[in-house]
Amino acid sequence: MERVEELDTLVSLGVPLVQGYLLARPAPPWTGIEFELAHRLTARQVAAEKTVLRDVVEPAPAVLSMSQALEVFTEDPGLGSAVLIDADLRPISLLTPDAAAFGVVSQGMRANLDTPLGVALDRSMTRETTDRFEPLLVTDNAGRFAGIARMERMITAVTATET
Repeated sequence: MERVEELDTLVSLGVPLVQGYLLARPAPPWTGIEFELAHRLTARQVAAEKTVLRDVVEPAPAVLSMSQALEVFTEDPGLGSAVLIDADLRPISLLTPDAAAFGVVSQGMRANLDTPLGVALDRSMTRETTDRFEPLLVTDNAGRFAGIARMERMITAVTATET
């Protein structure tokens, strides 16, 4: 990264680590950067309001079959969920390790990347009690799987913008 505009873009995307000539020339580790650039990094992160699902979406493994889901869960025993998608990359179901093992498919709730967080939370709370706190299946404008939005991240983002 060599320009301030590139730094602004990376910060707005939430990239946690950056490097480049804008910050410092090649040098030994942990050299300081100019105050203005350091302030630009931290001020933008603190001031950035999270208002839509796009701001809190996180990746989740996407699988095309139950057998592939079982493989993913076997490879990563700590994985809490994967998403079953169709050939057009549209989400079919949120899978847990148990659901994949028993072949249980539930639709889950879908929401667009640009859905306001408050609306997504309101919709989530209308679900059955047993499913209420499951992550949302987030899609792009074409209905393709974009990631999941966990209730914890949505609530944290909404309460952080209110203070």
